[in-house]
Amino acid sequence: MRSMLVPLALGTGLALSSTLVLSKPPHATEPGWNGPVWQQQAALPLELVQATLRERGFGRVLGMQPKKHHVEVYTTRNGEPIEVKLTLDGRFHEWELPKHQRYAGASAATPIDDPVAVAAEAGYESPRLGEYKRHHVEVFAANARGENVELHMAPSGLIYKEKQIQSWFDRPSGWGR
Repeated sequence: MRSMLVPLALGTGLALSSTLVLSKPPHATEPGWNGPVWQQQAALPLELVQATLRERGFGRVLGMQPKKHHVEVYTTRNGEPIEVKLTLDGRFHEWELPKHQRYAGASAATPIDDPVAVAAEAGYESPRLGEYKRHHVEVFAANARGENVELHMAPSGLIYKEKQIQSWFDRPSGWGR
């Protein structure tokens, strides 16, 4: 099953309804096809998505793509493209830079000297080193909102992903499988 990108026509004079309705894929015309439950639940009120993004300092919604356990929202921050993931009920989960921006100008052979200091300089509180992975370093910290987050840092020191760390009991059913 292929998920679909739903572009939004903001600023083009086209009116959007209060709920973003996702169309069925081309093979949905087959008799008896009702679609998976996750796709039926993936429509989020546009106002909720925009309010969540605005509250966290992101720009307008450029597009949305439903996934099995979340909805990817394409937006901007400081004029740069960003991918934001929201849970199916509209809660913020993570943001990340597109892949082509993550490793610009750095090679994997130049490791970060002190990833904890880089995270602290970026404004994260109580950073602690996680793991060195093949293409990034994981650092655990608290963001400016006081939320516990996992940061992914490129070899250049660029923080390209911030993911909320939720306790096991706060996770939506099936999230992270």
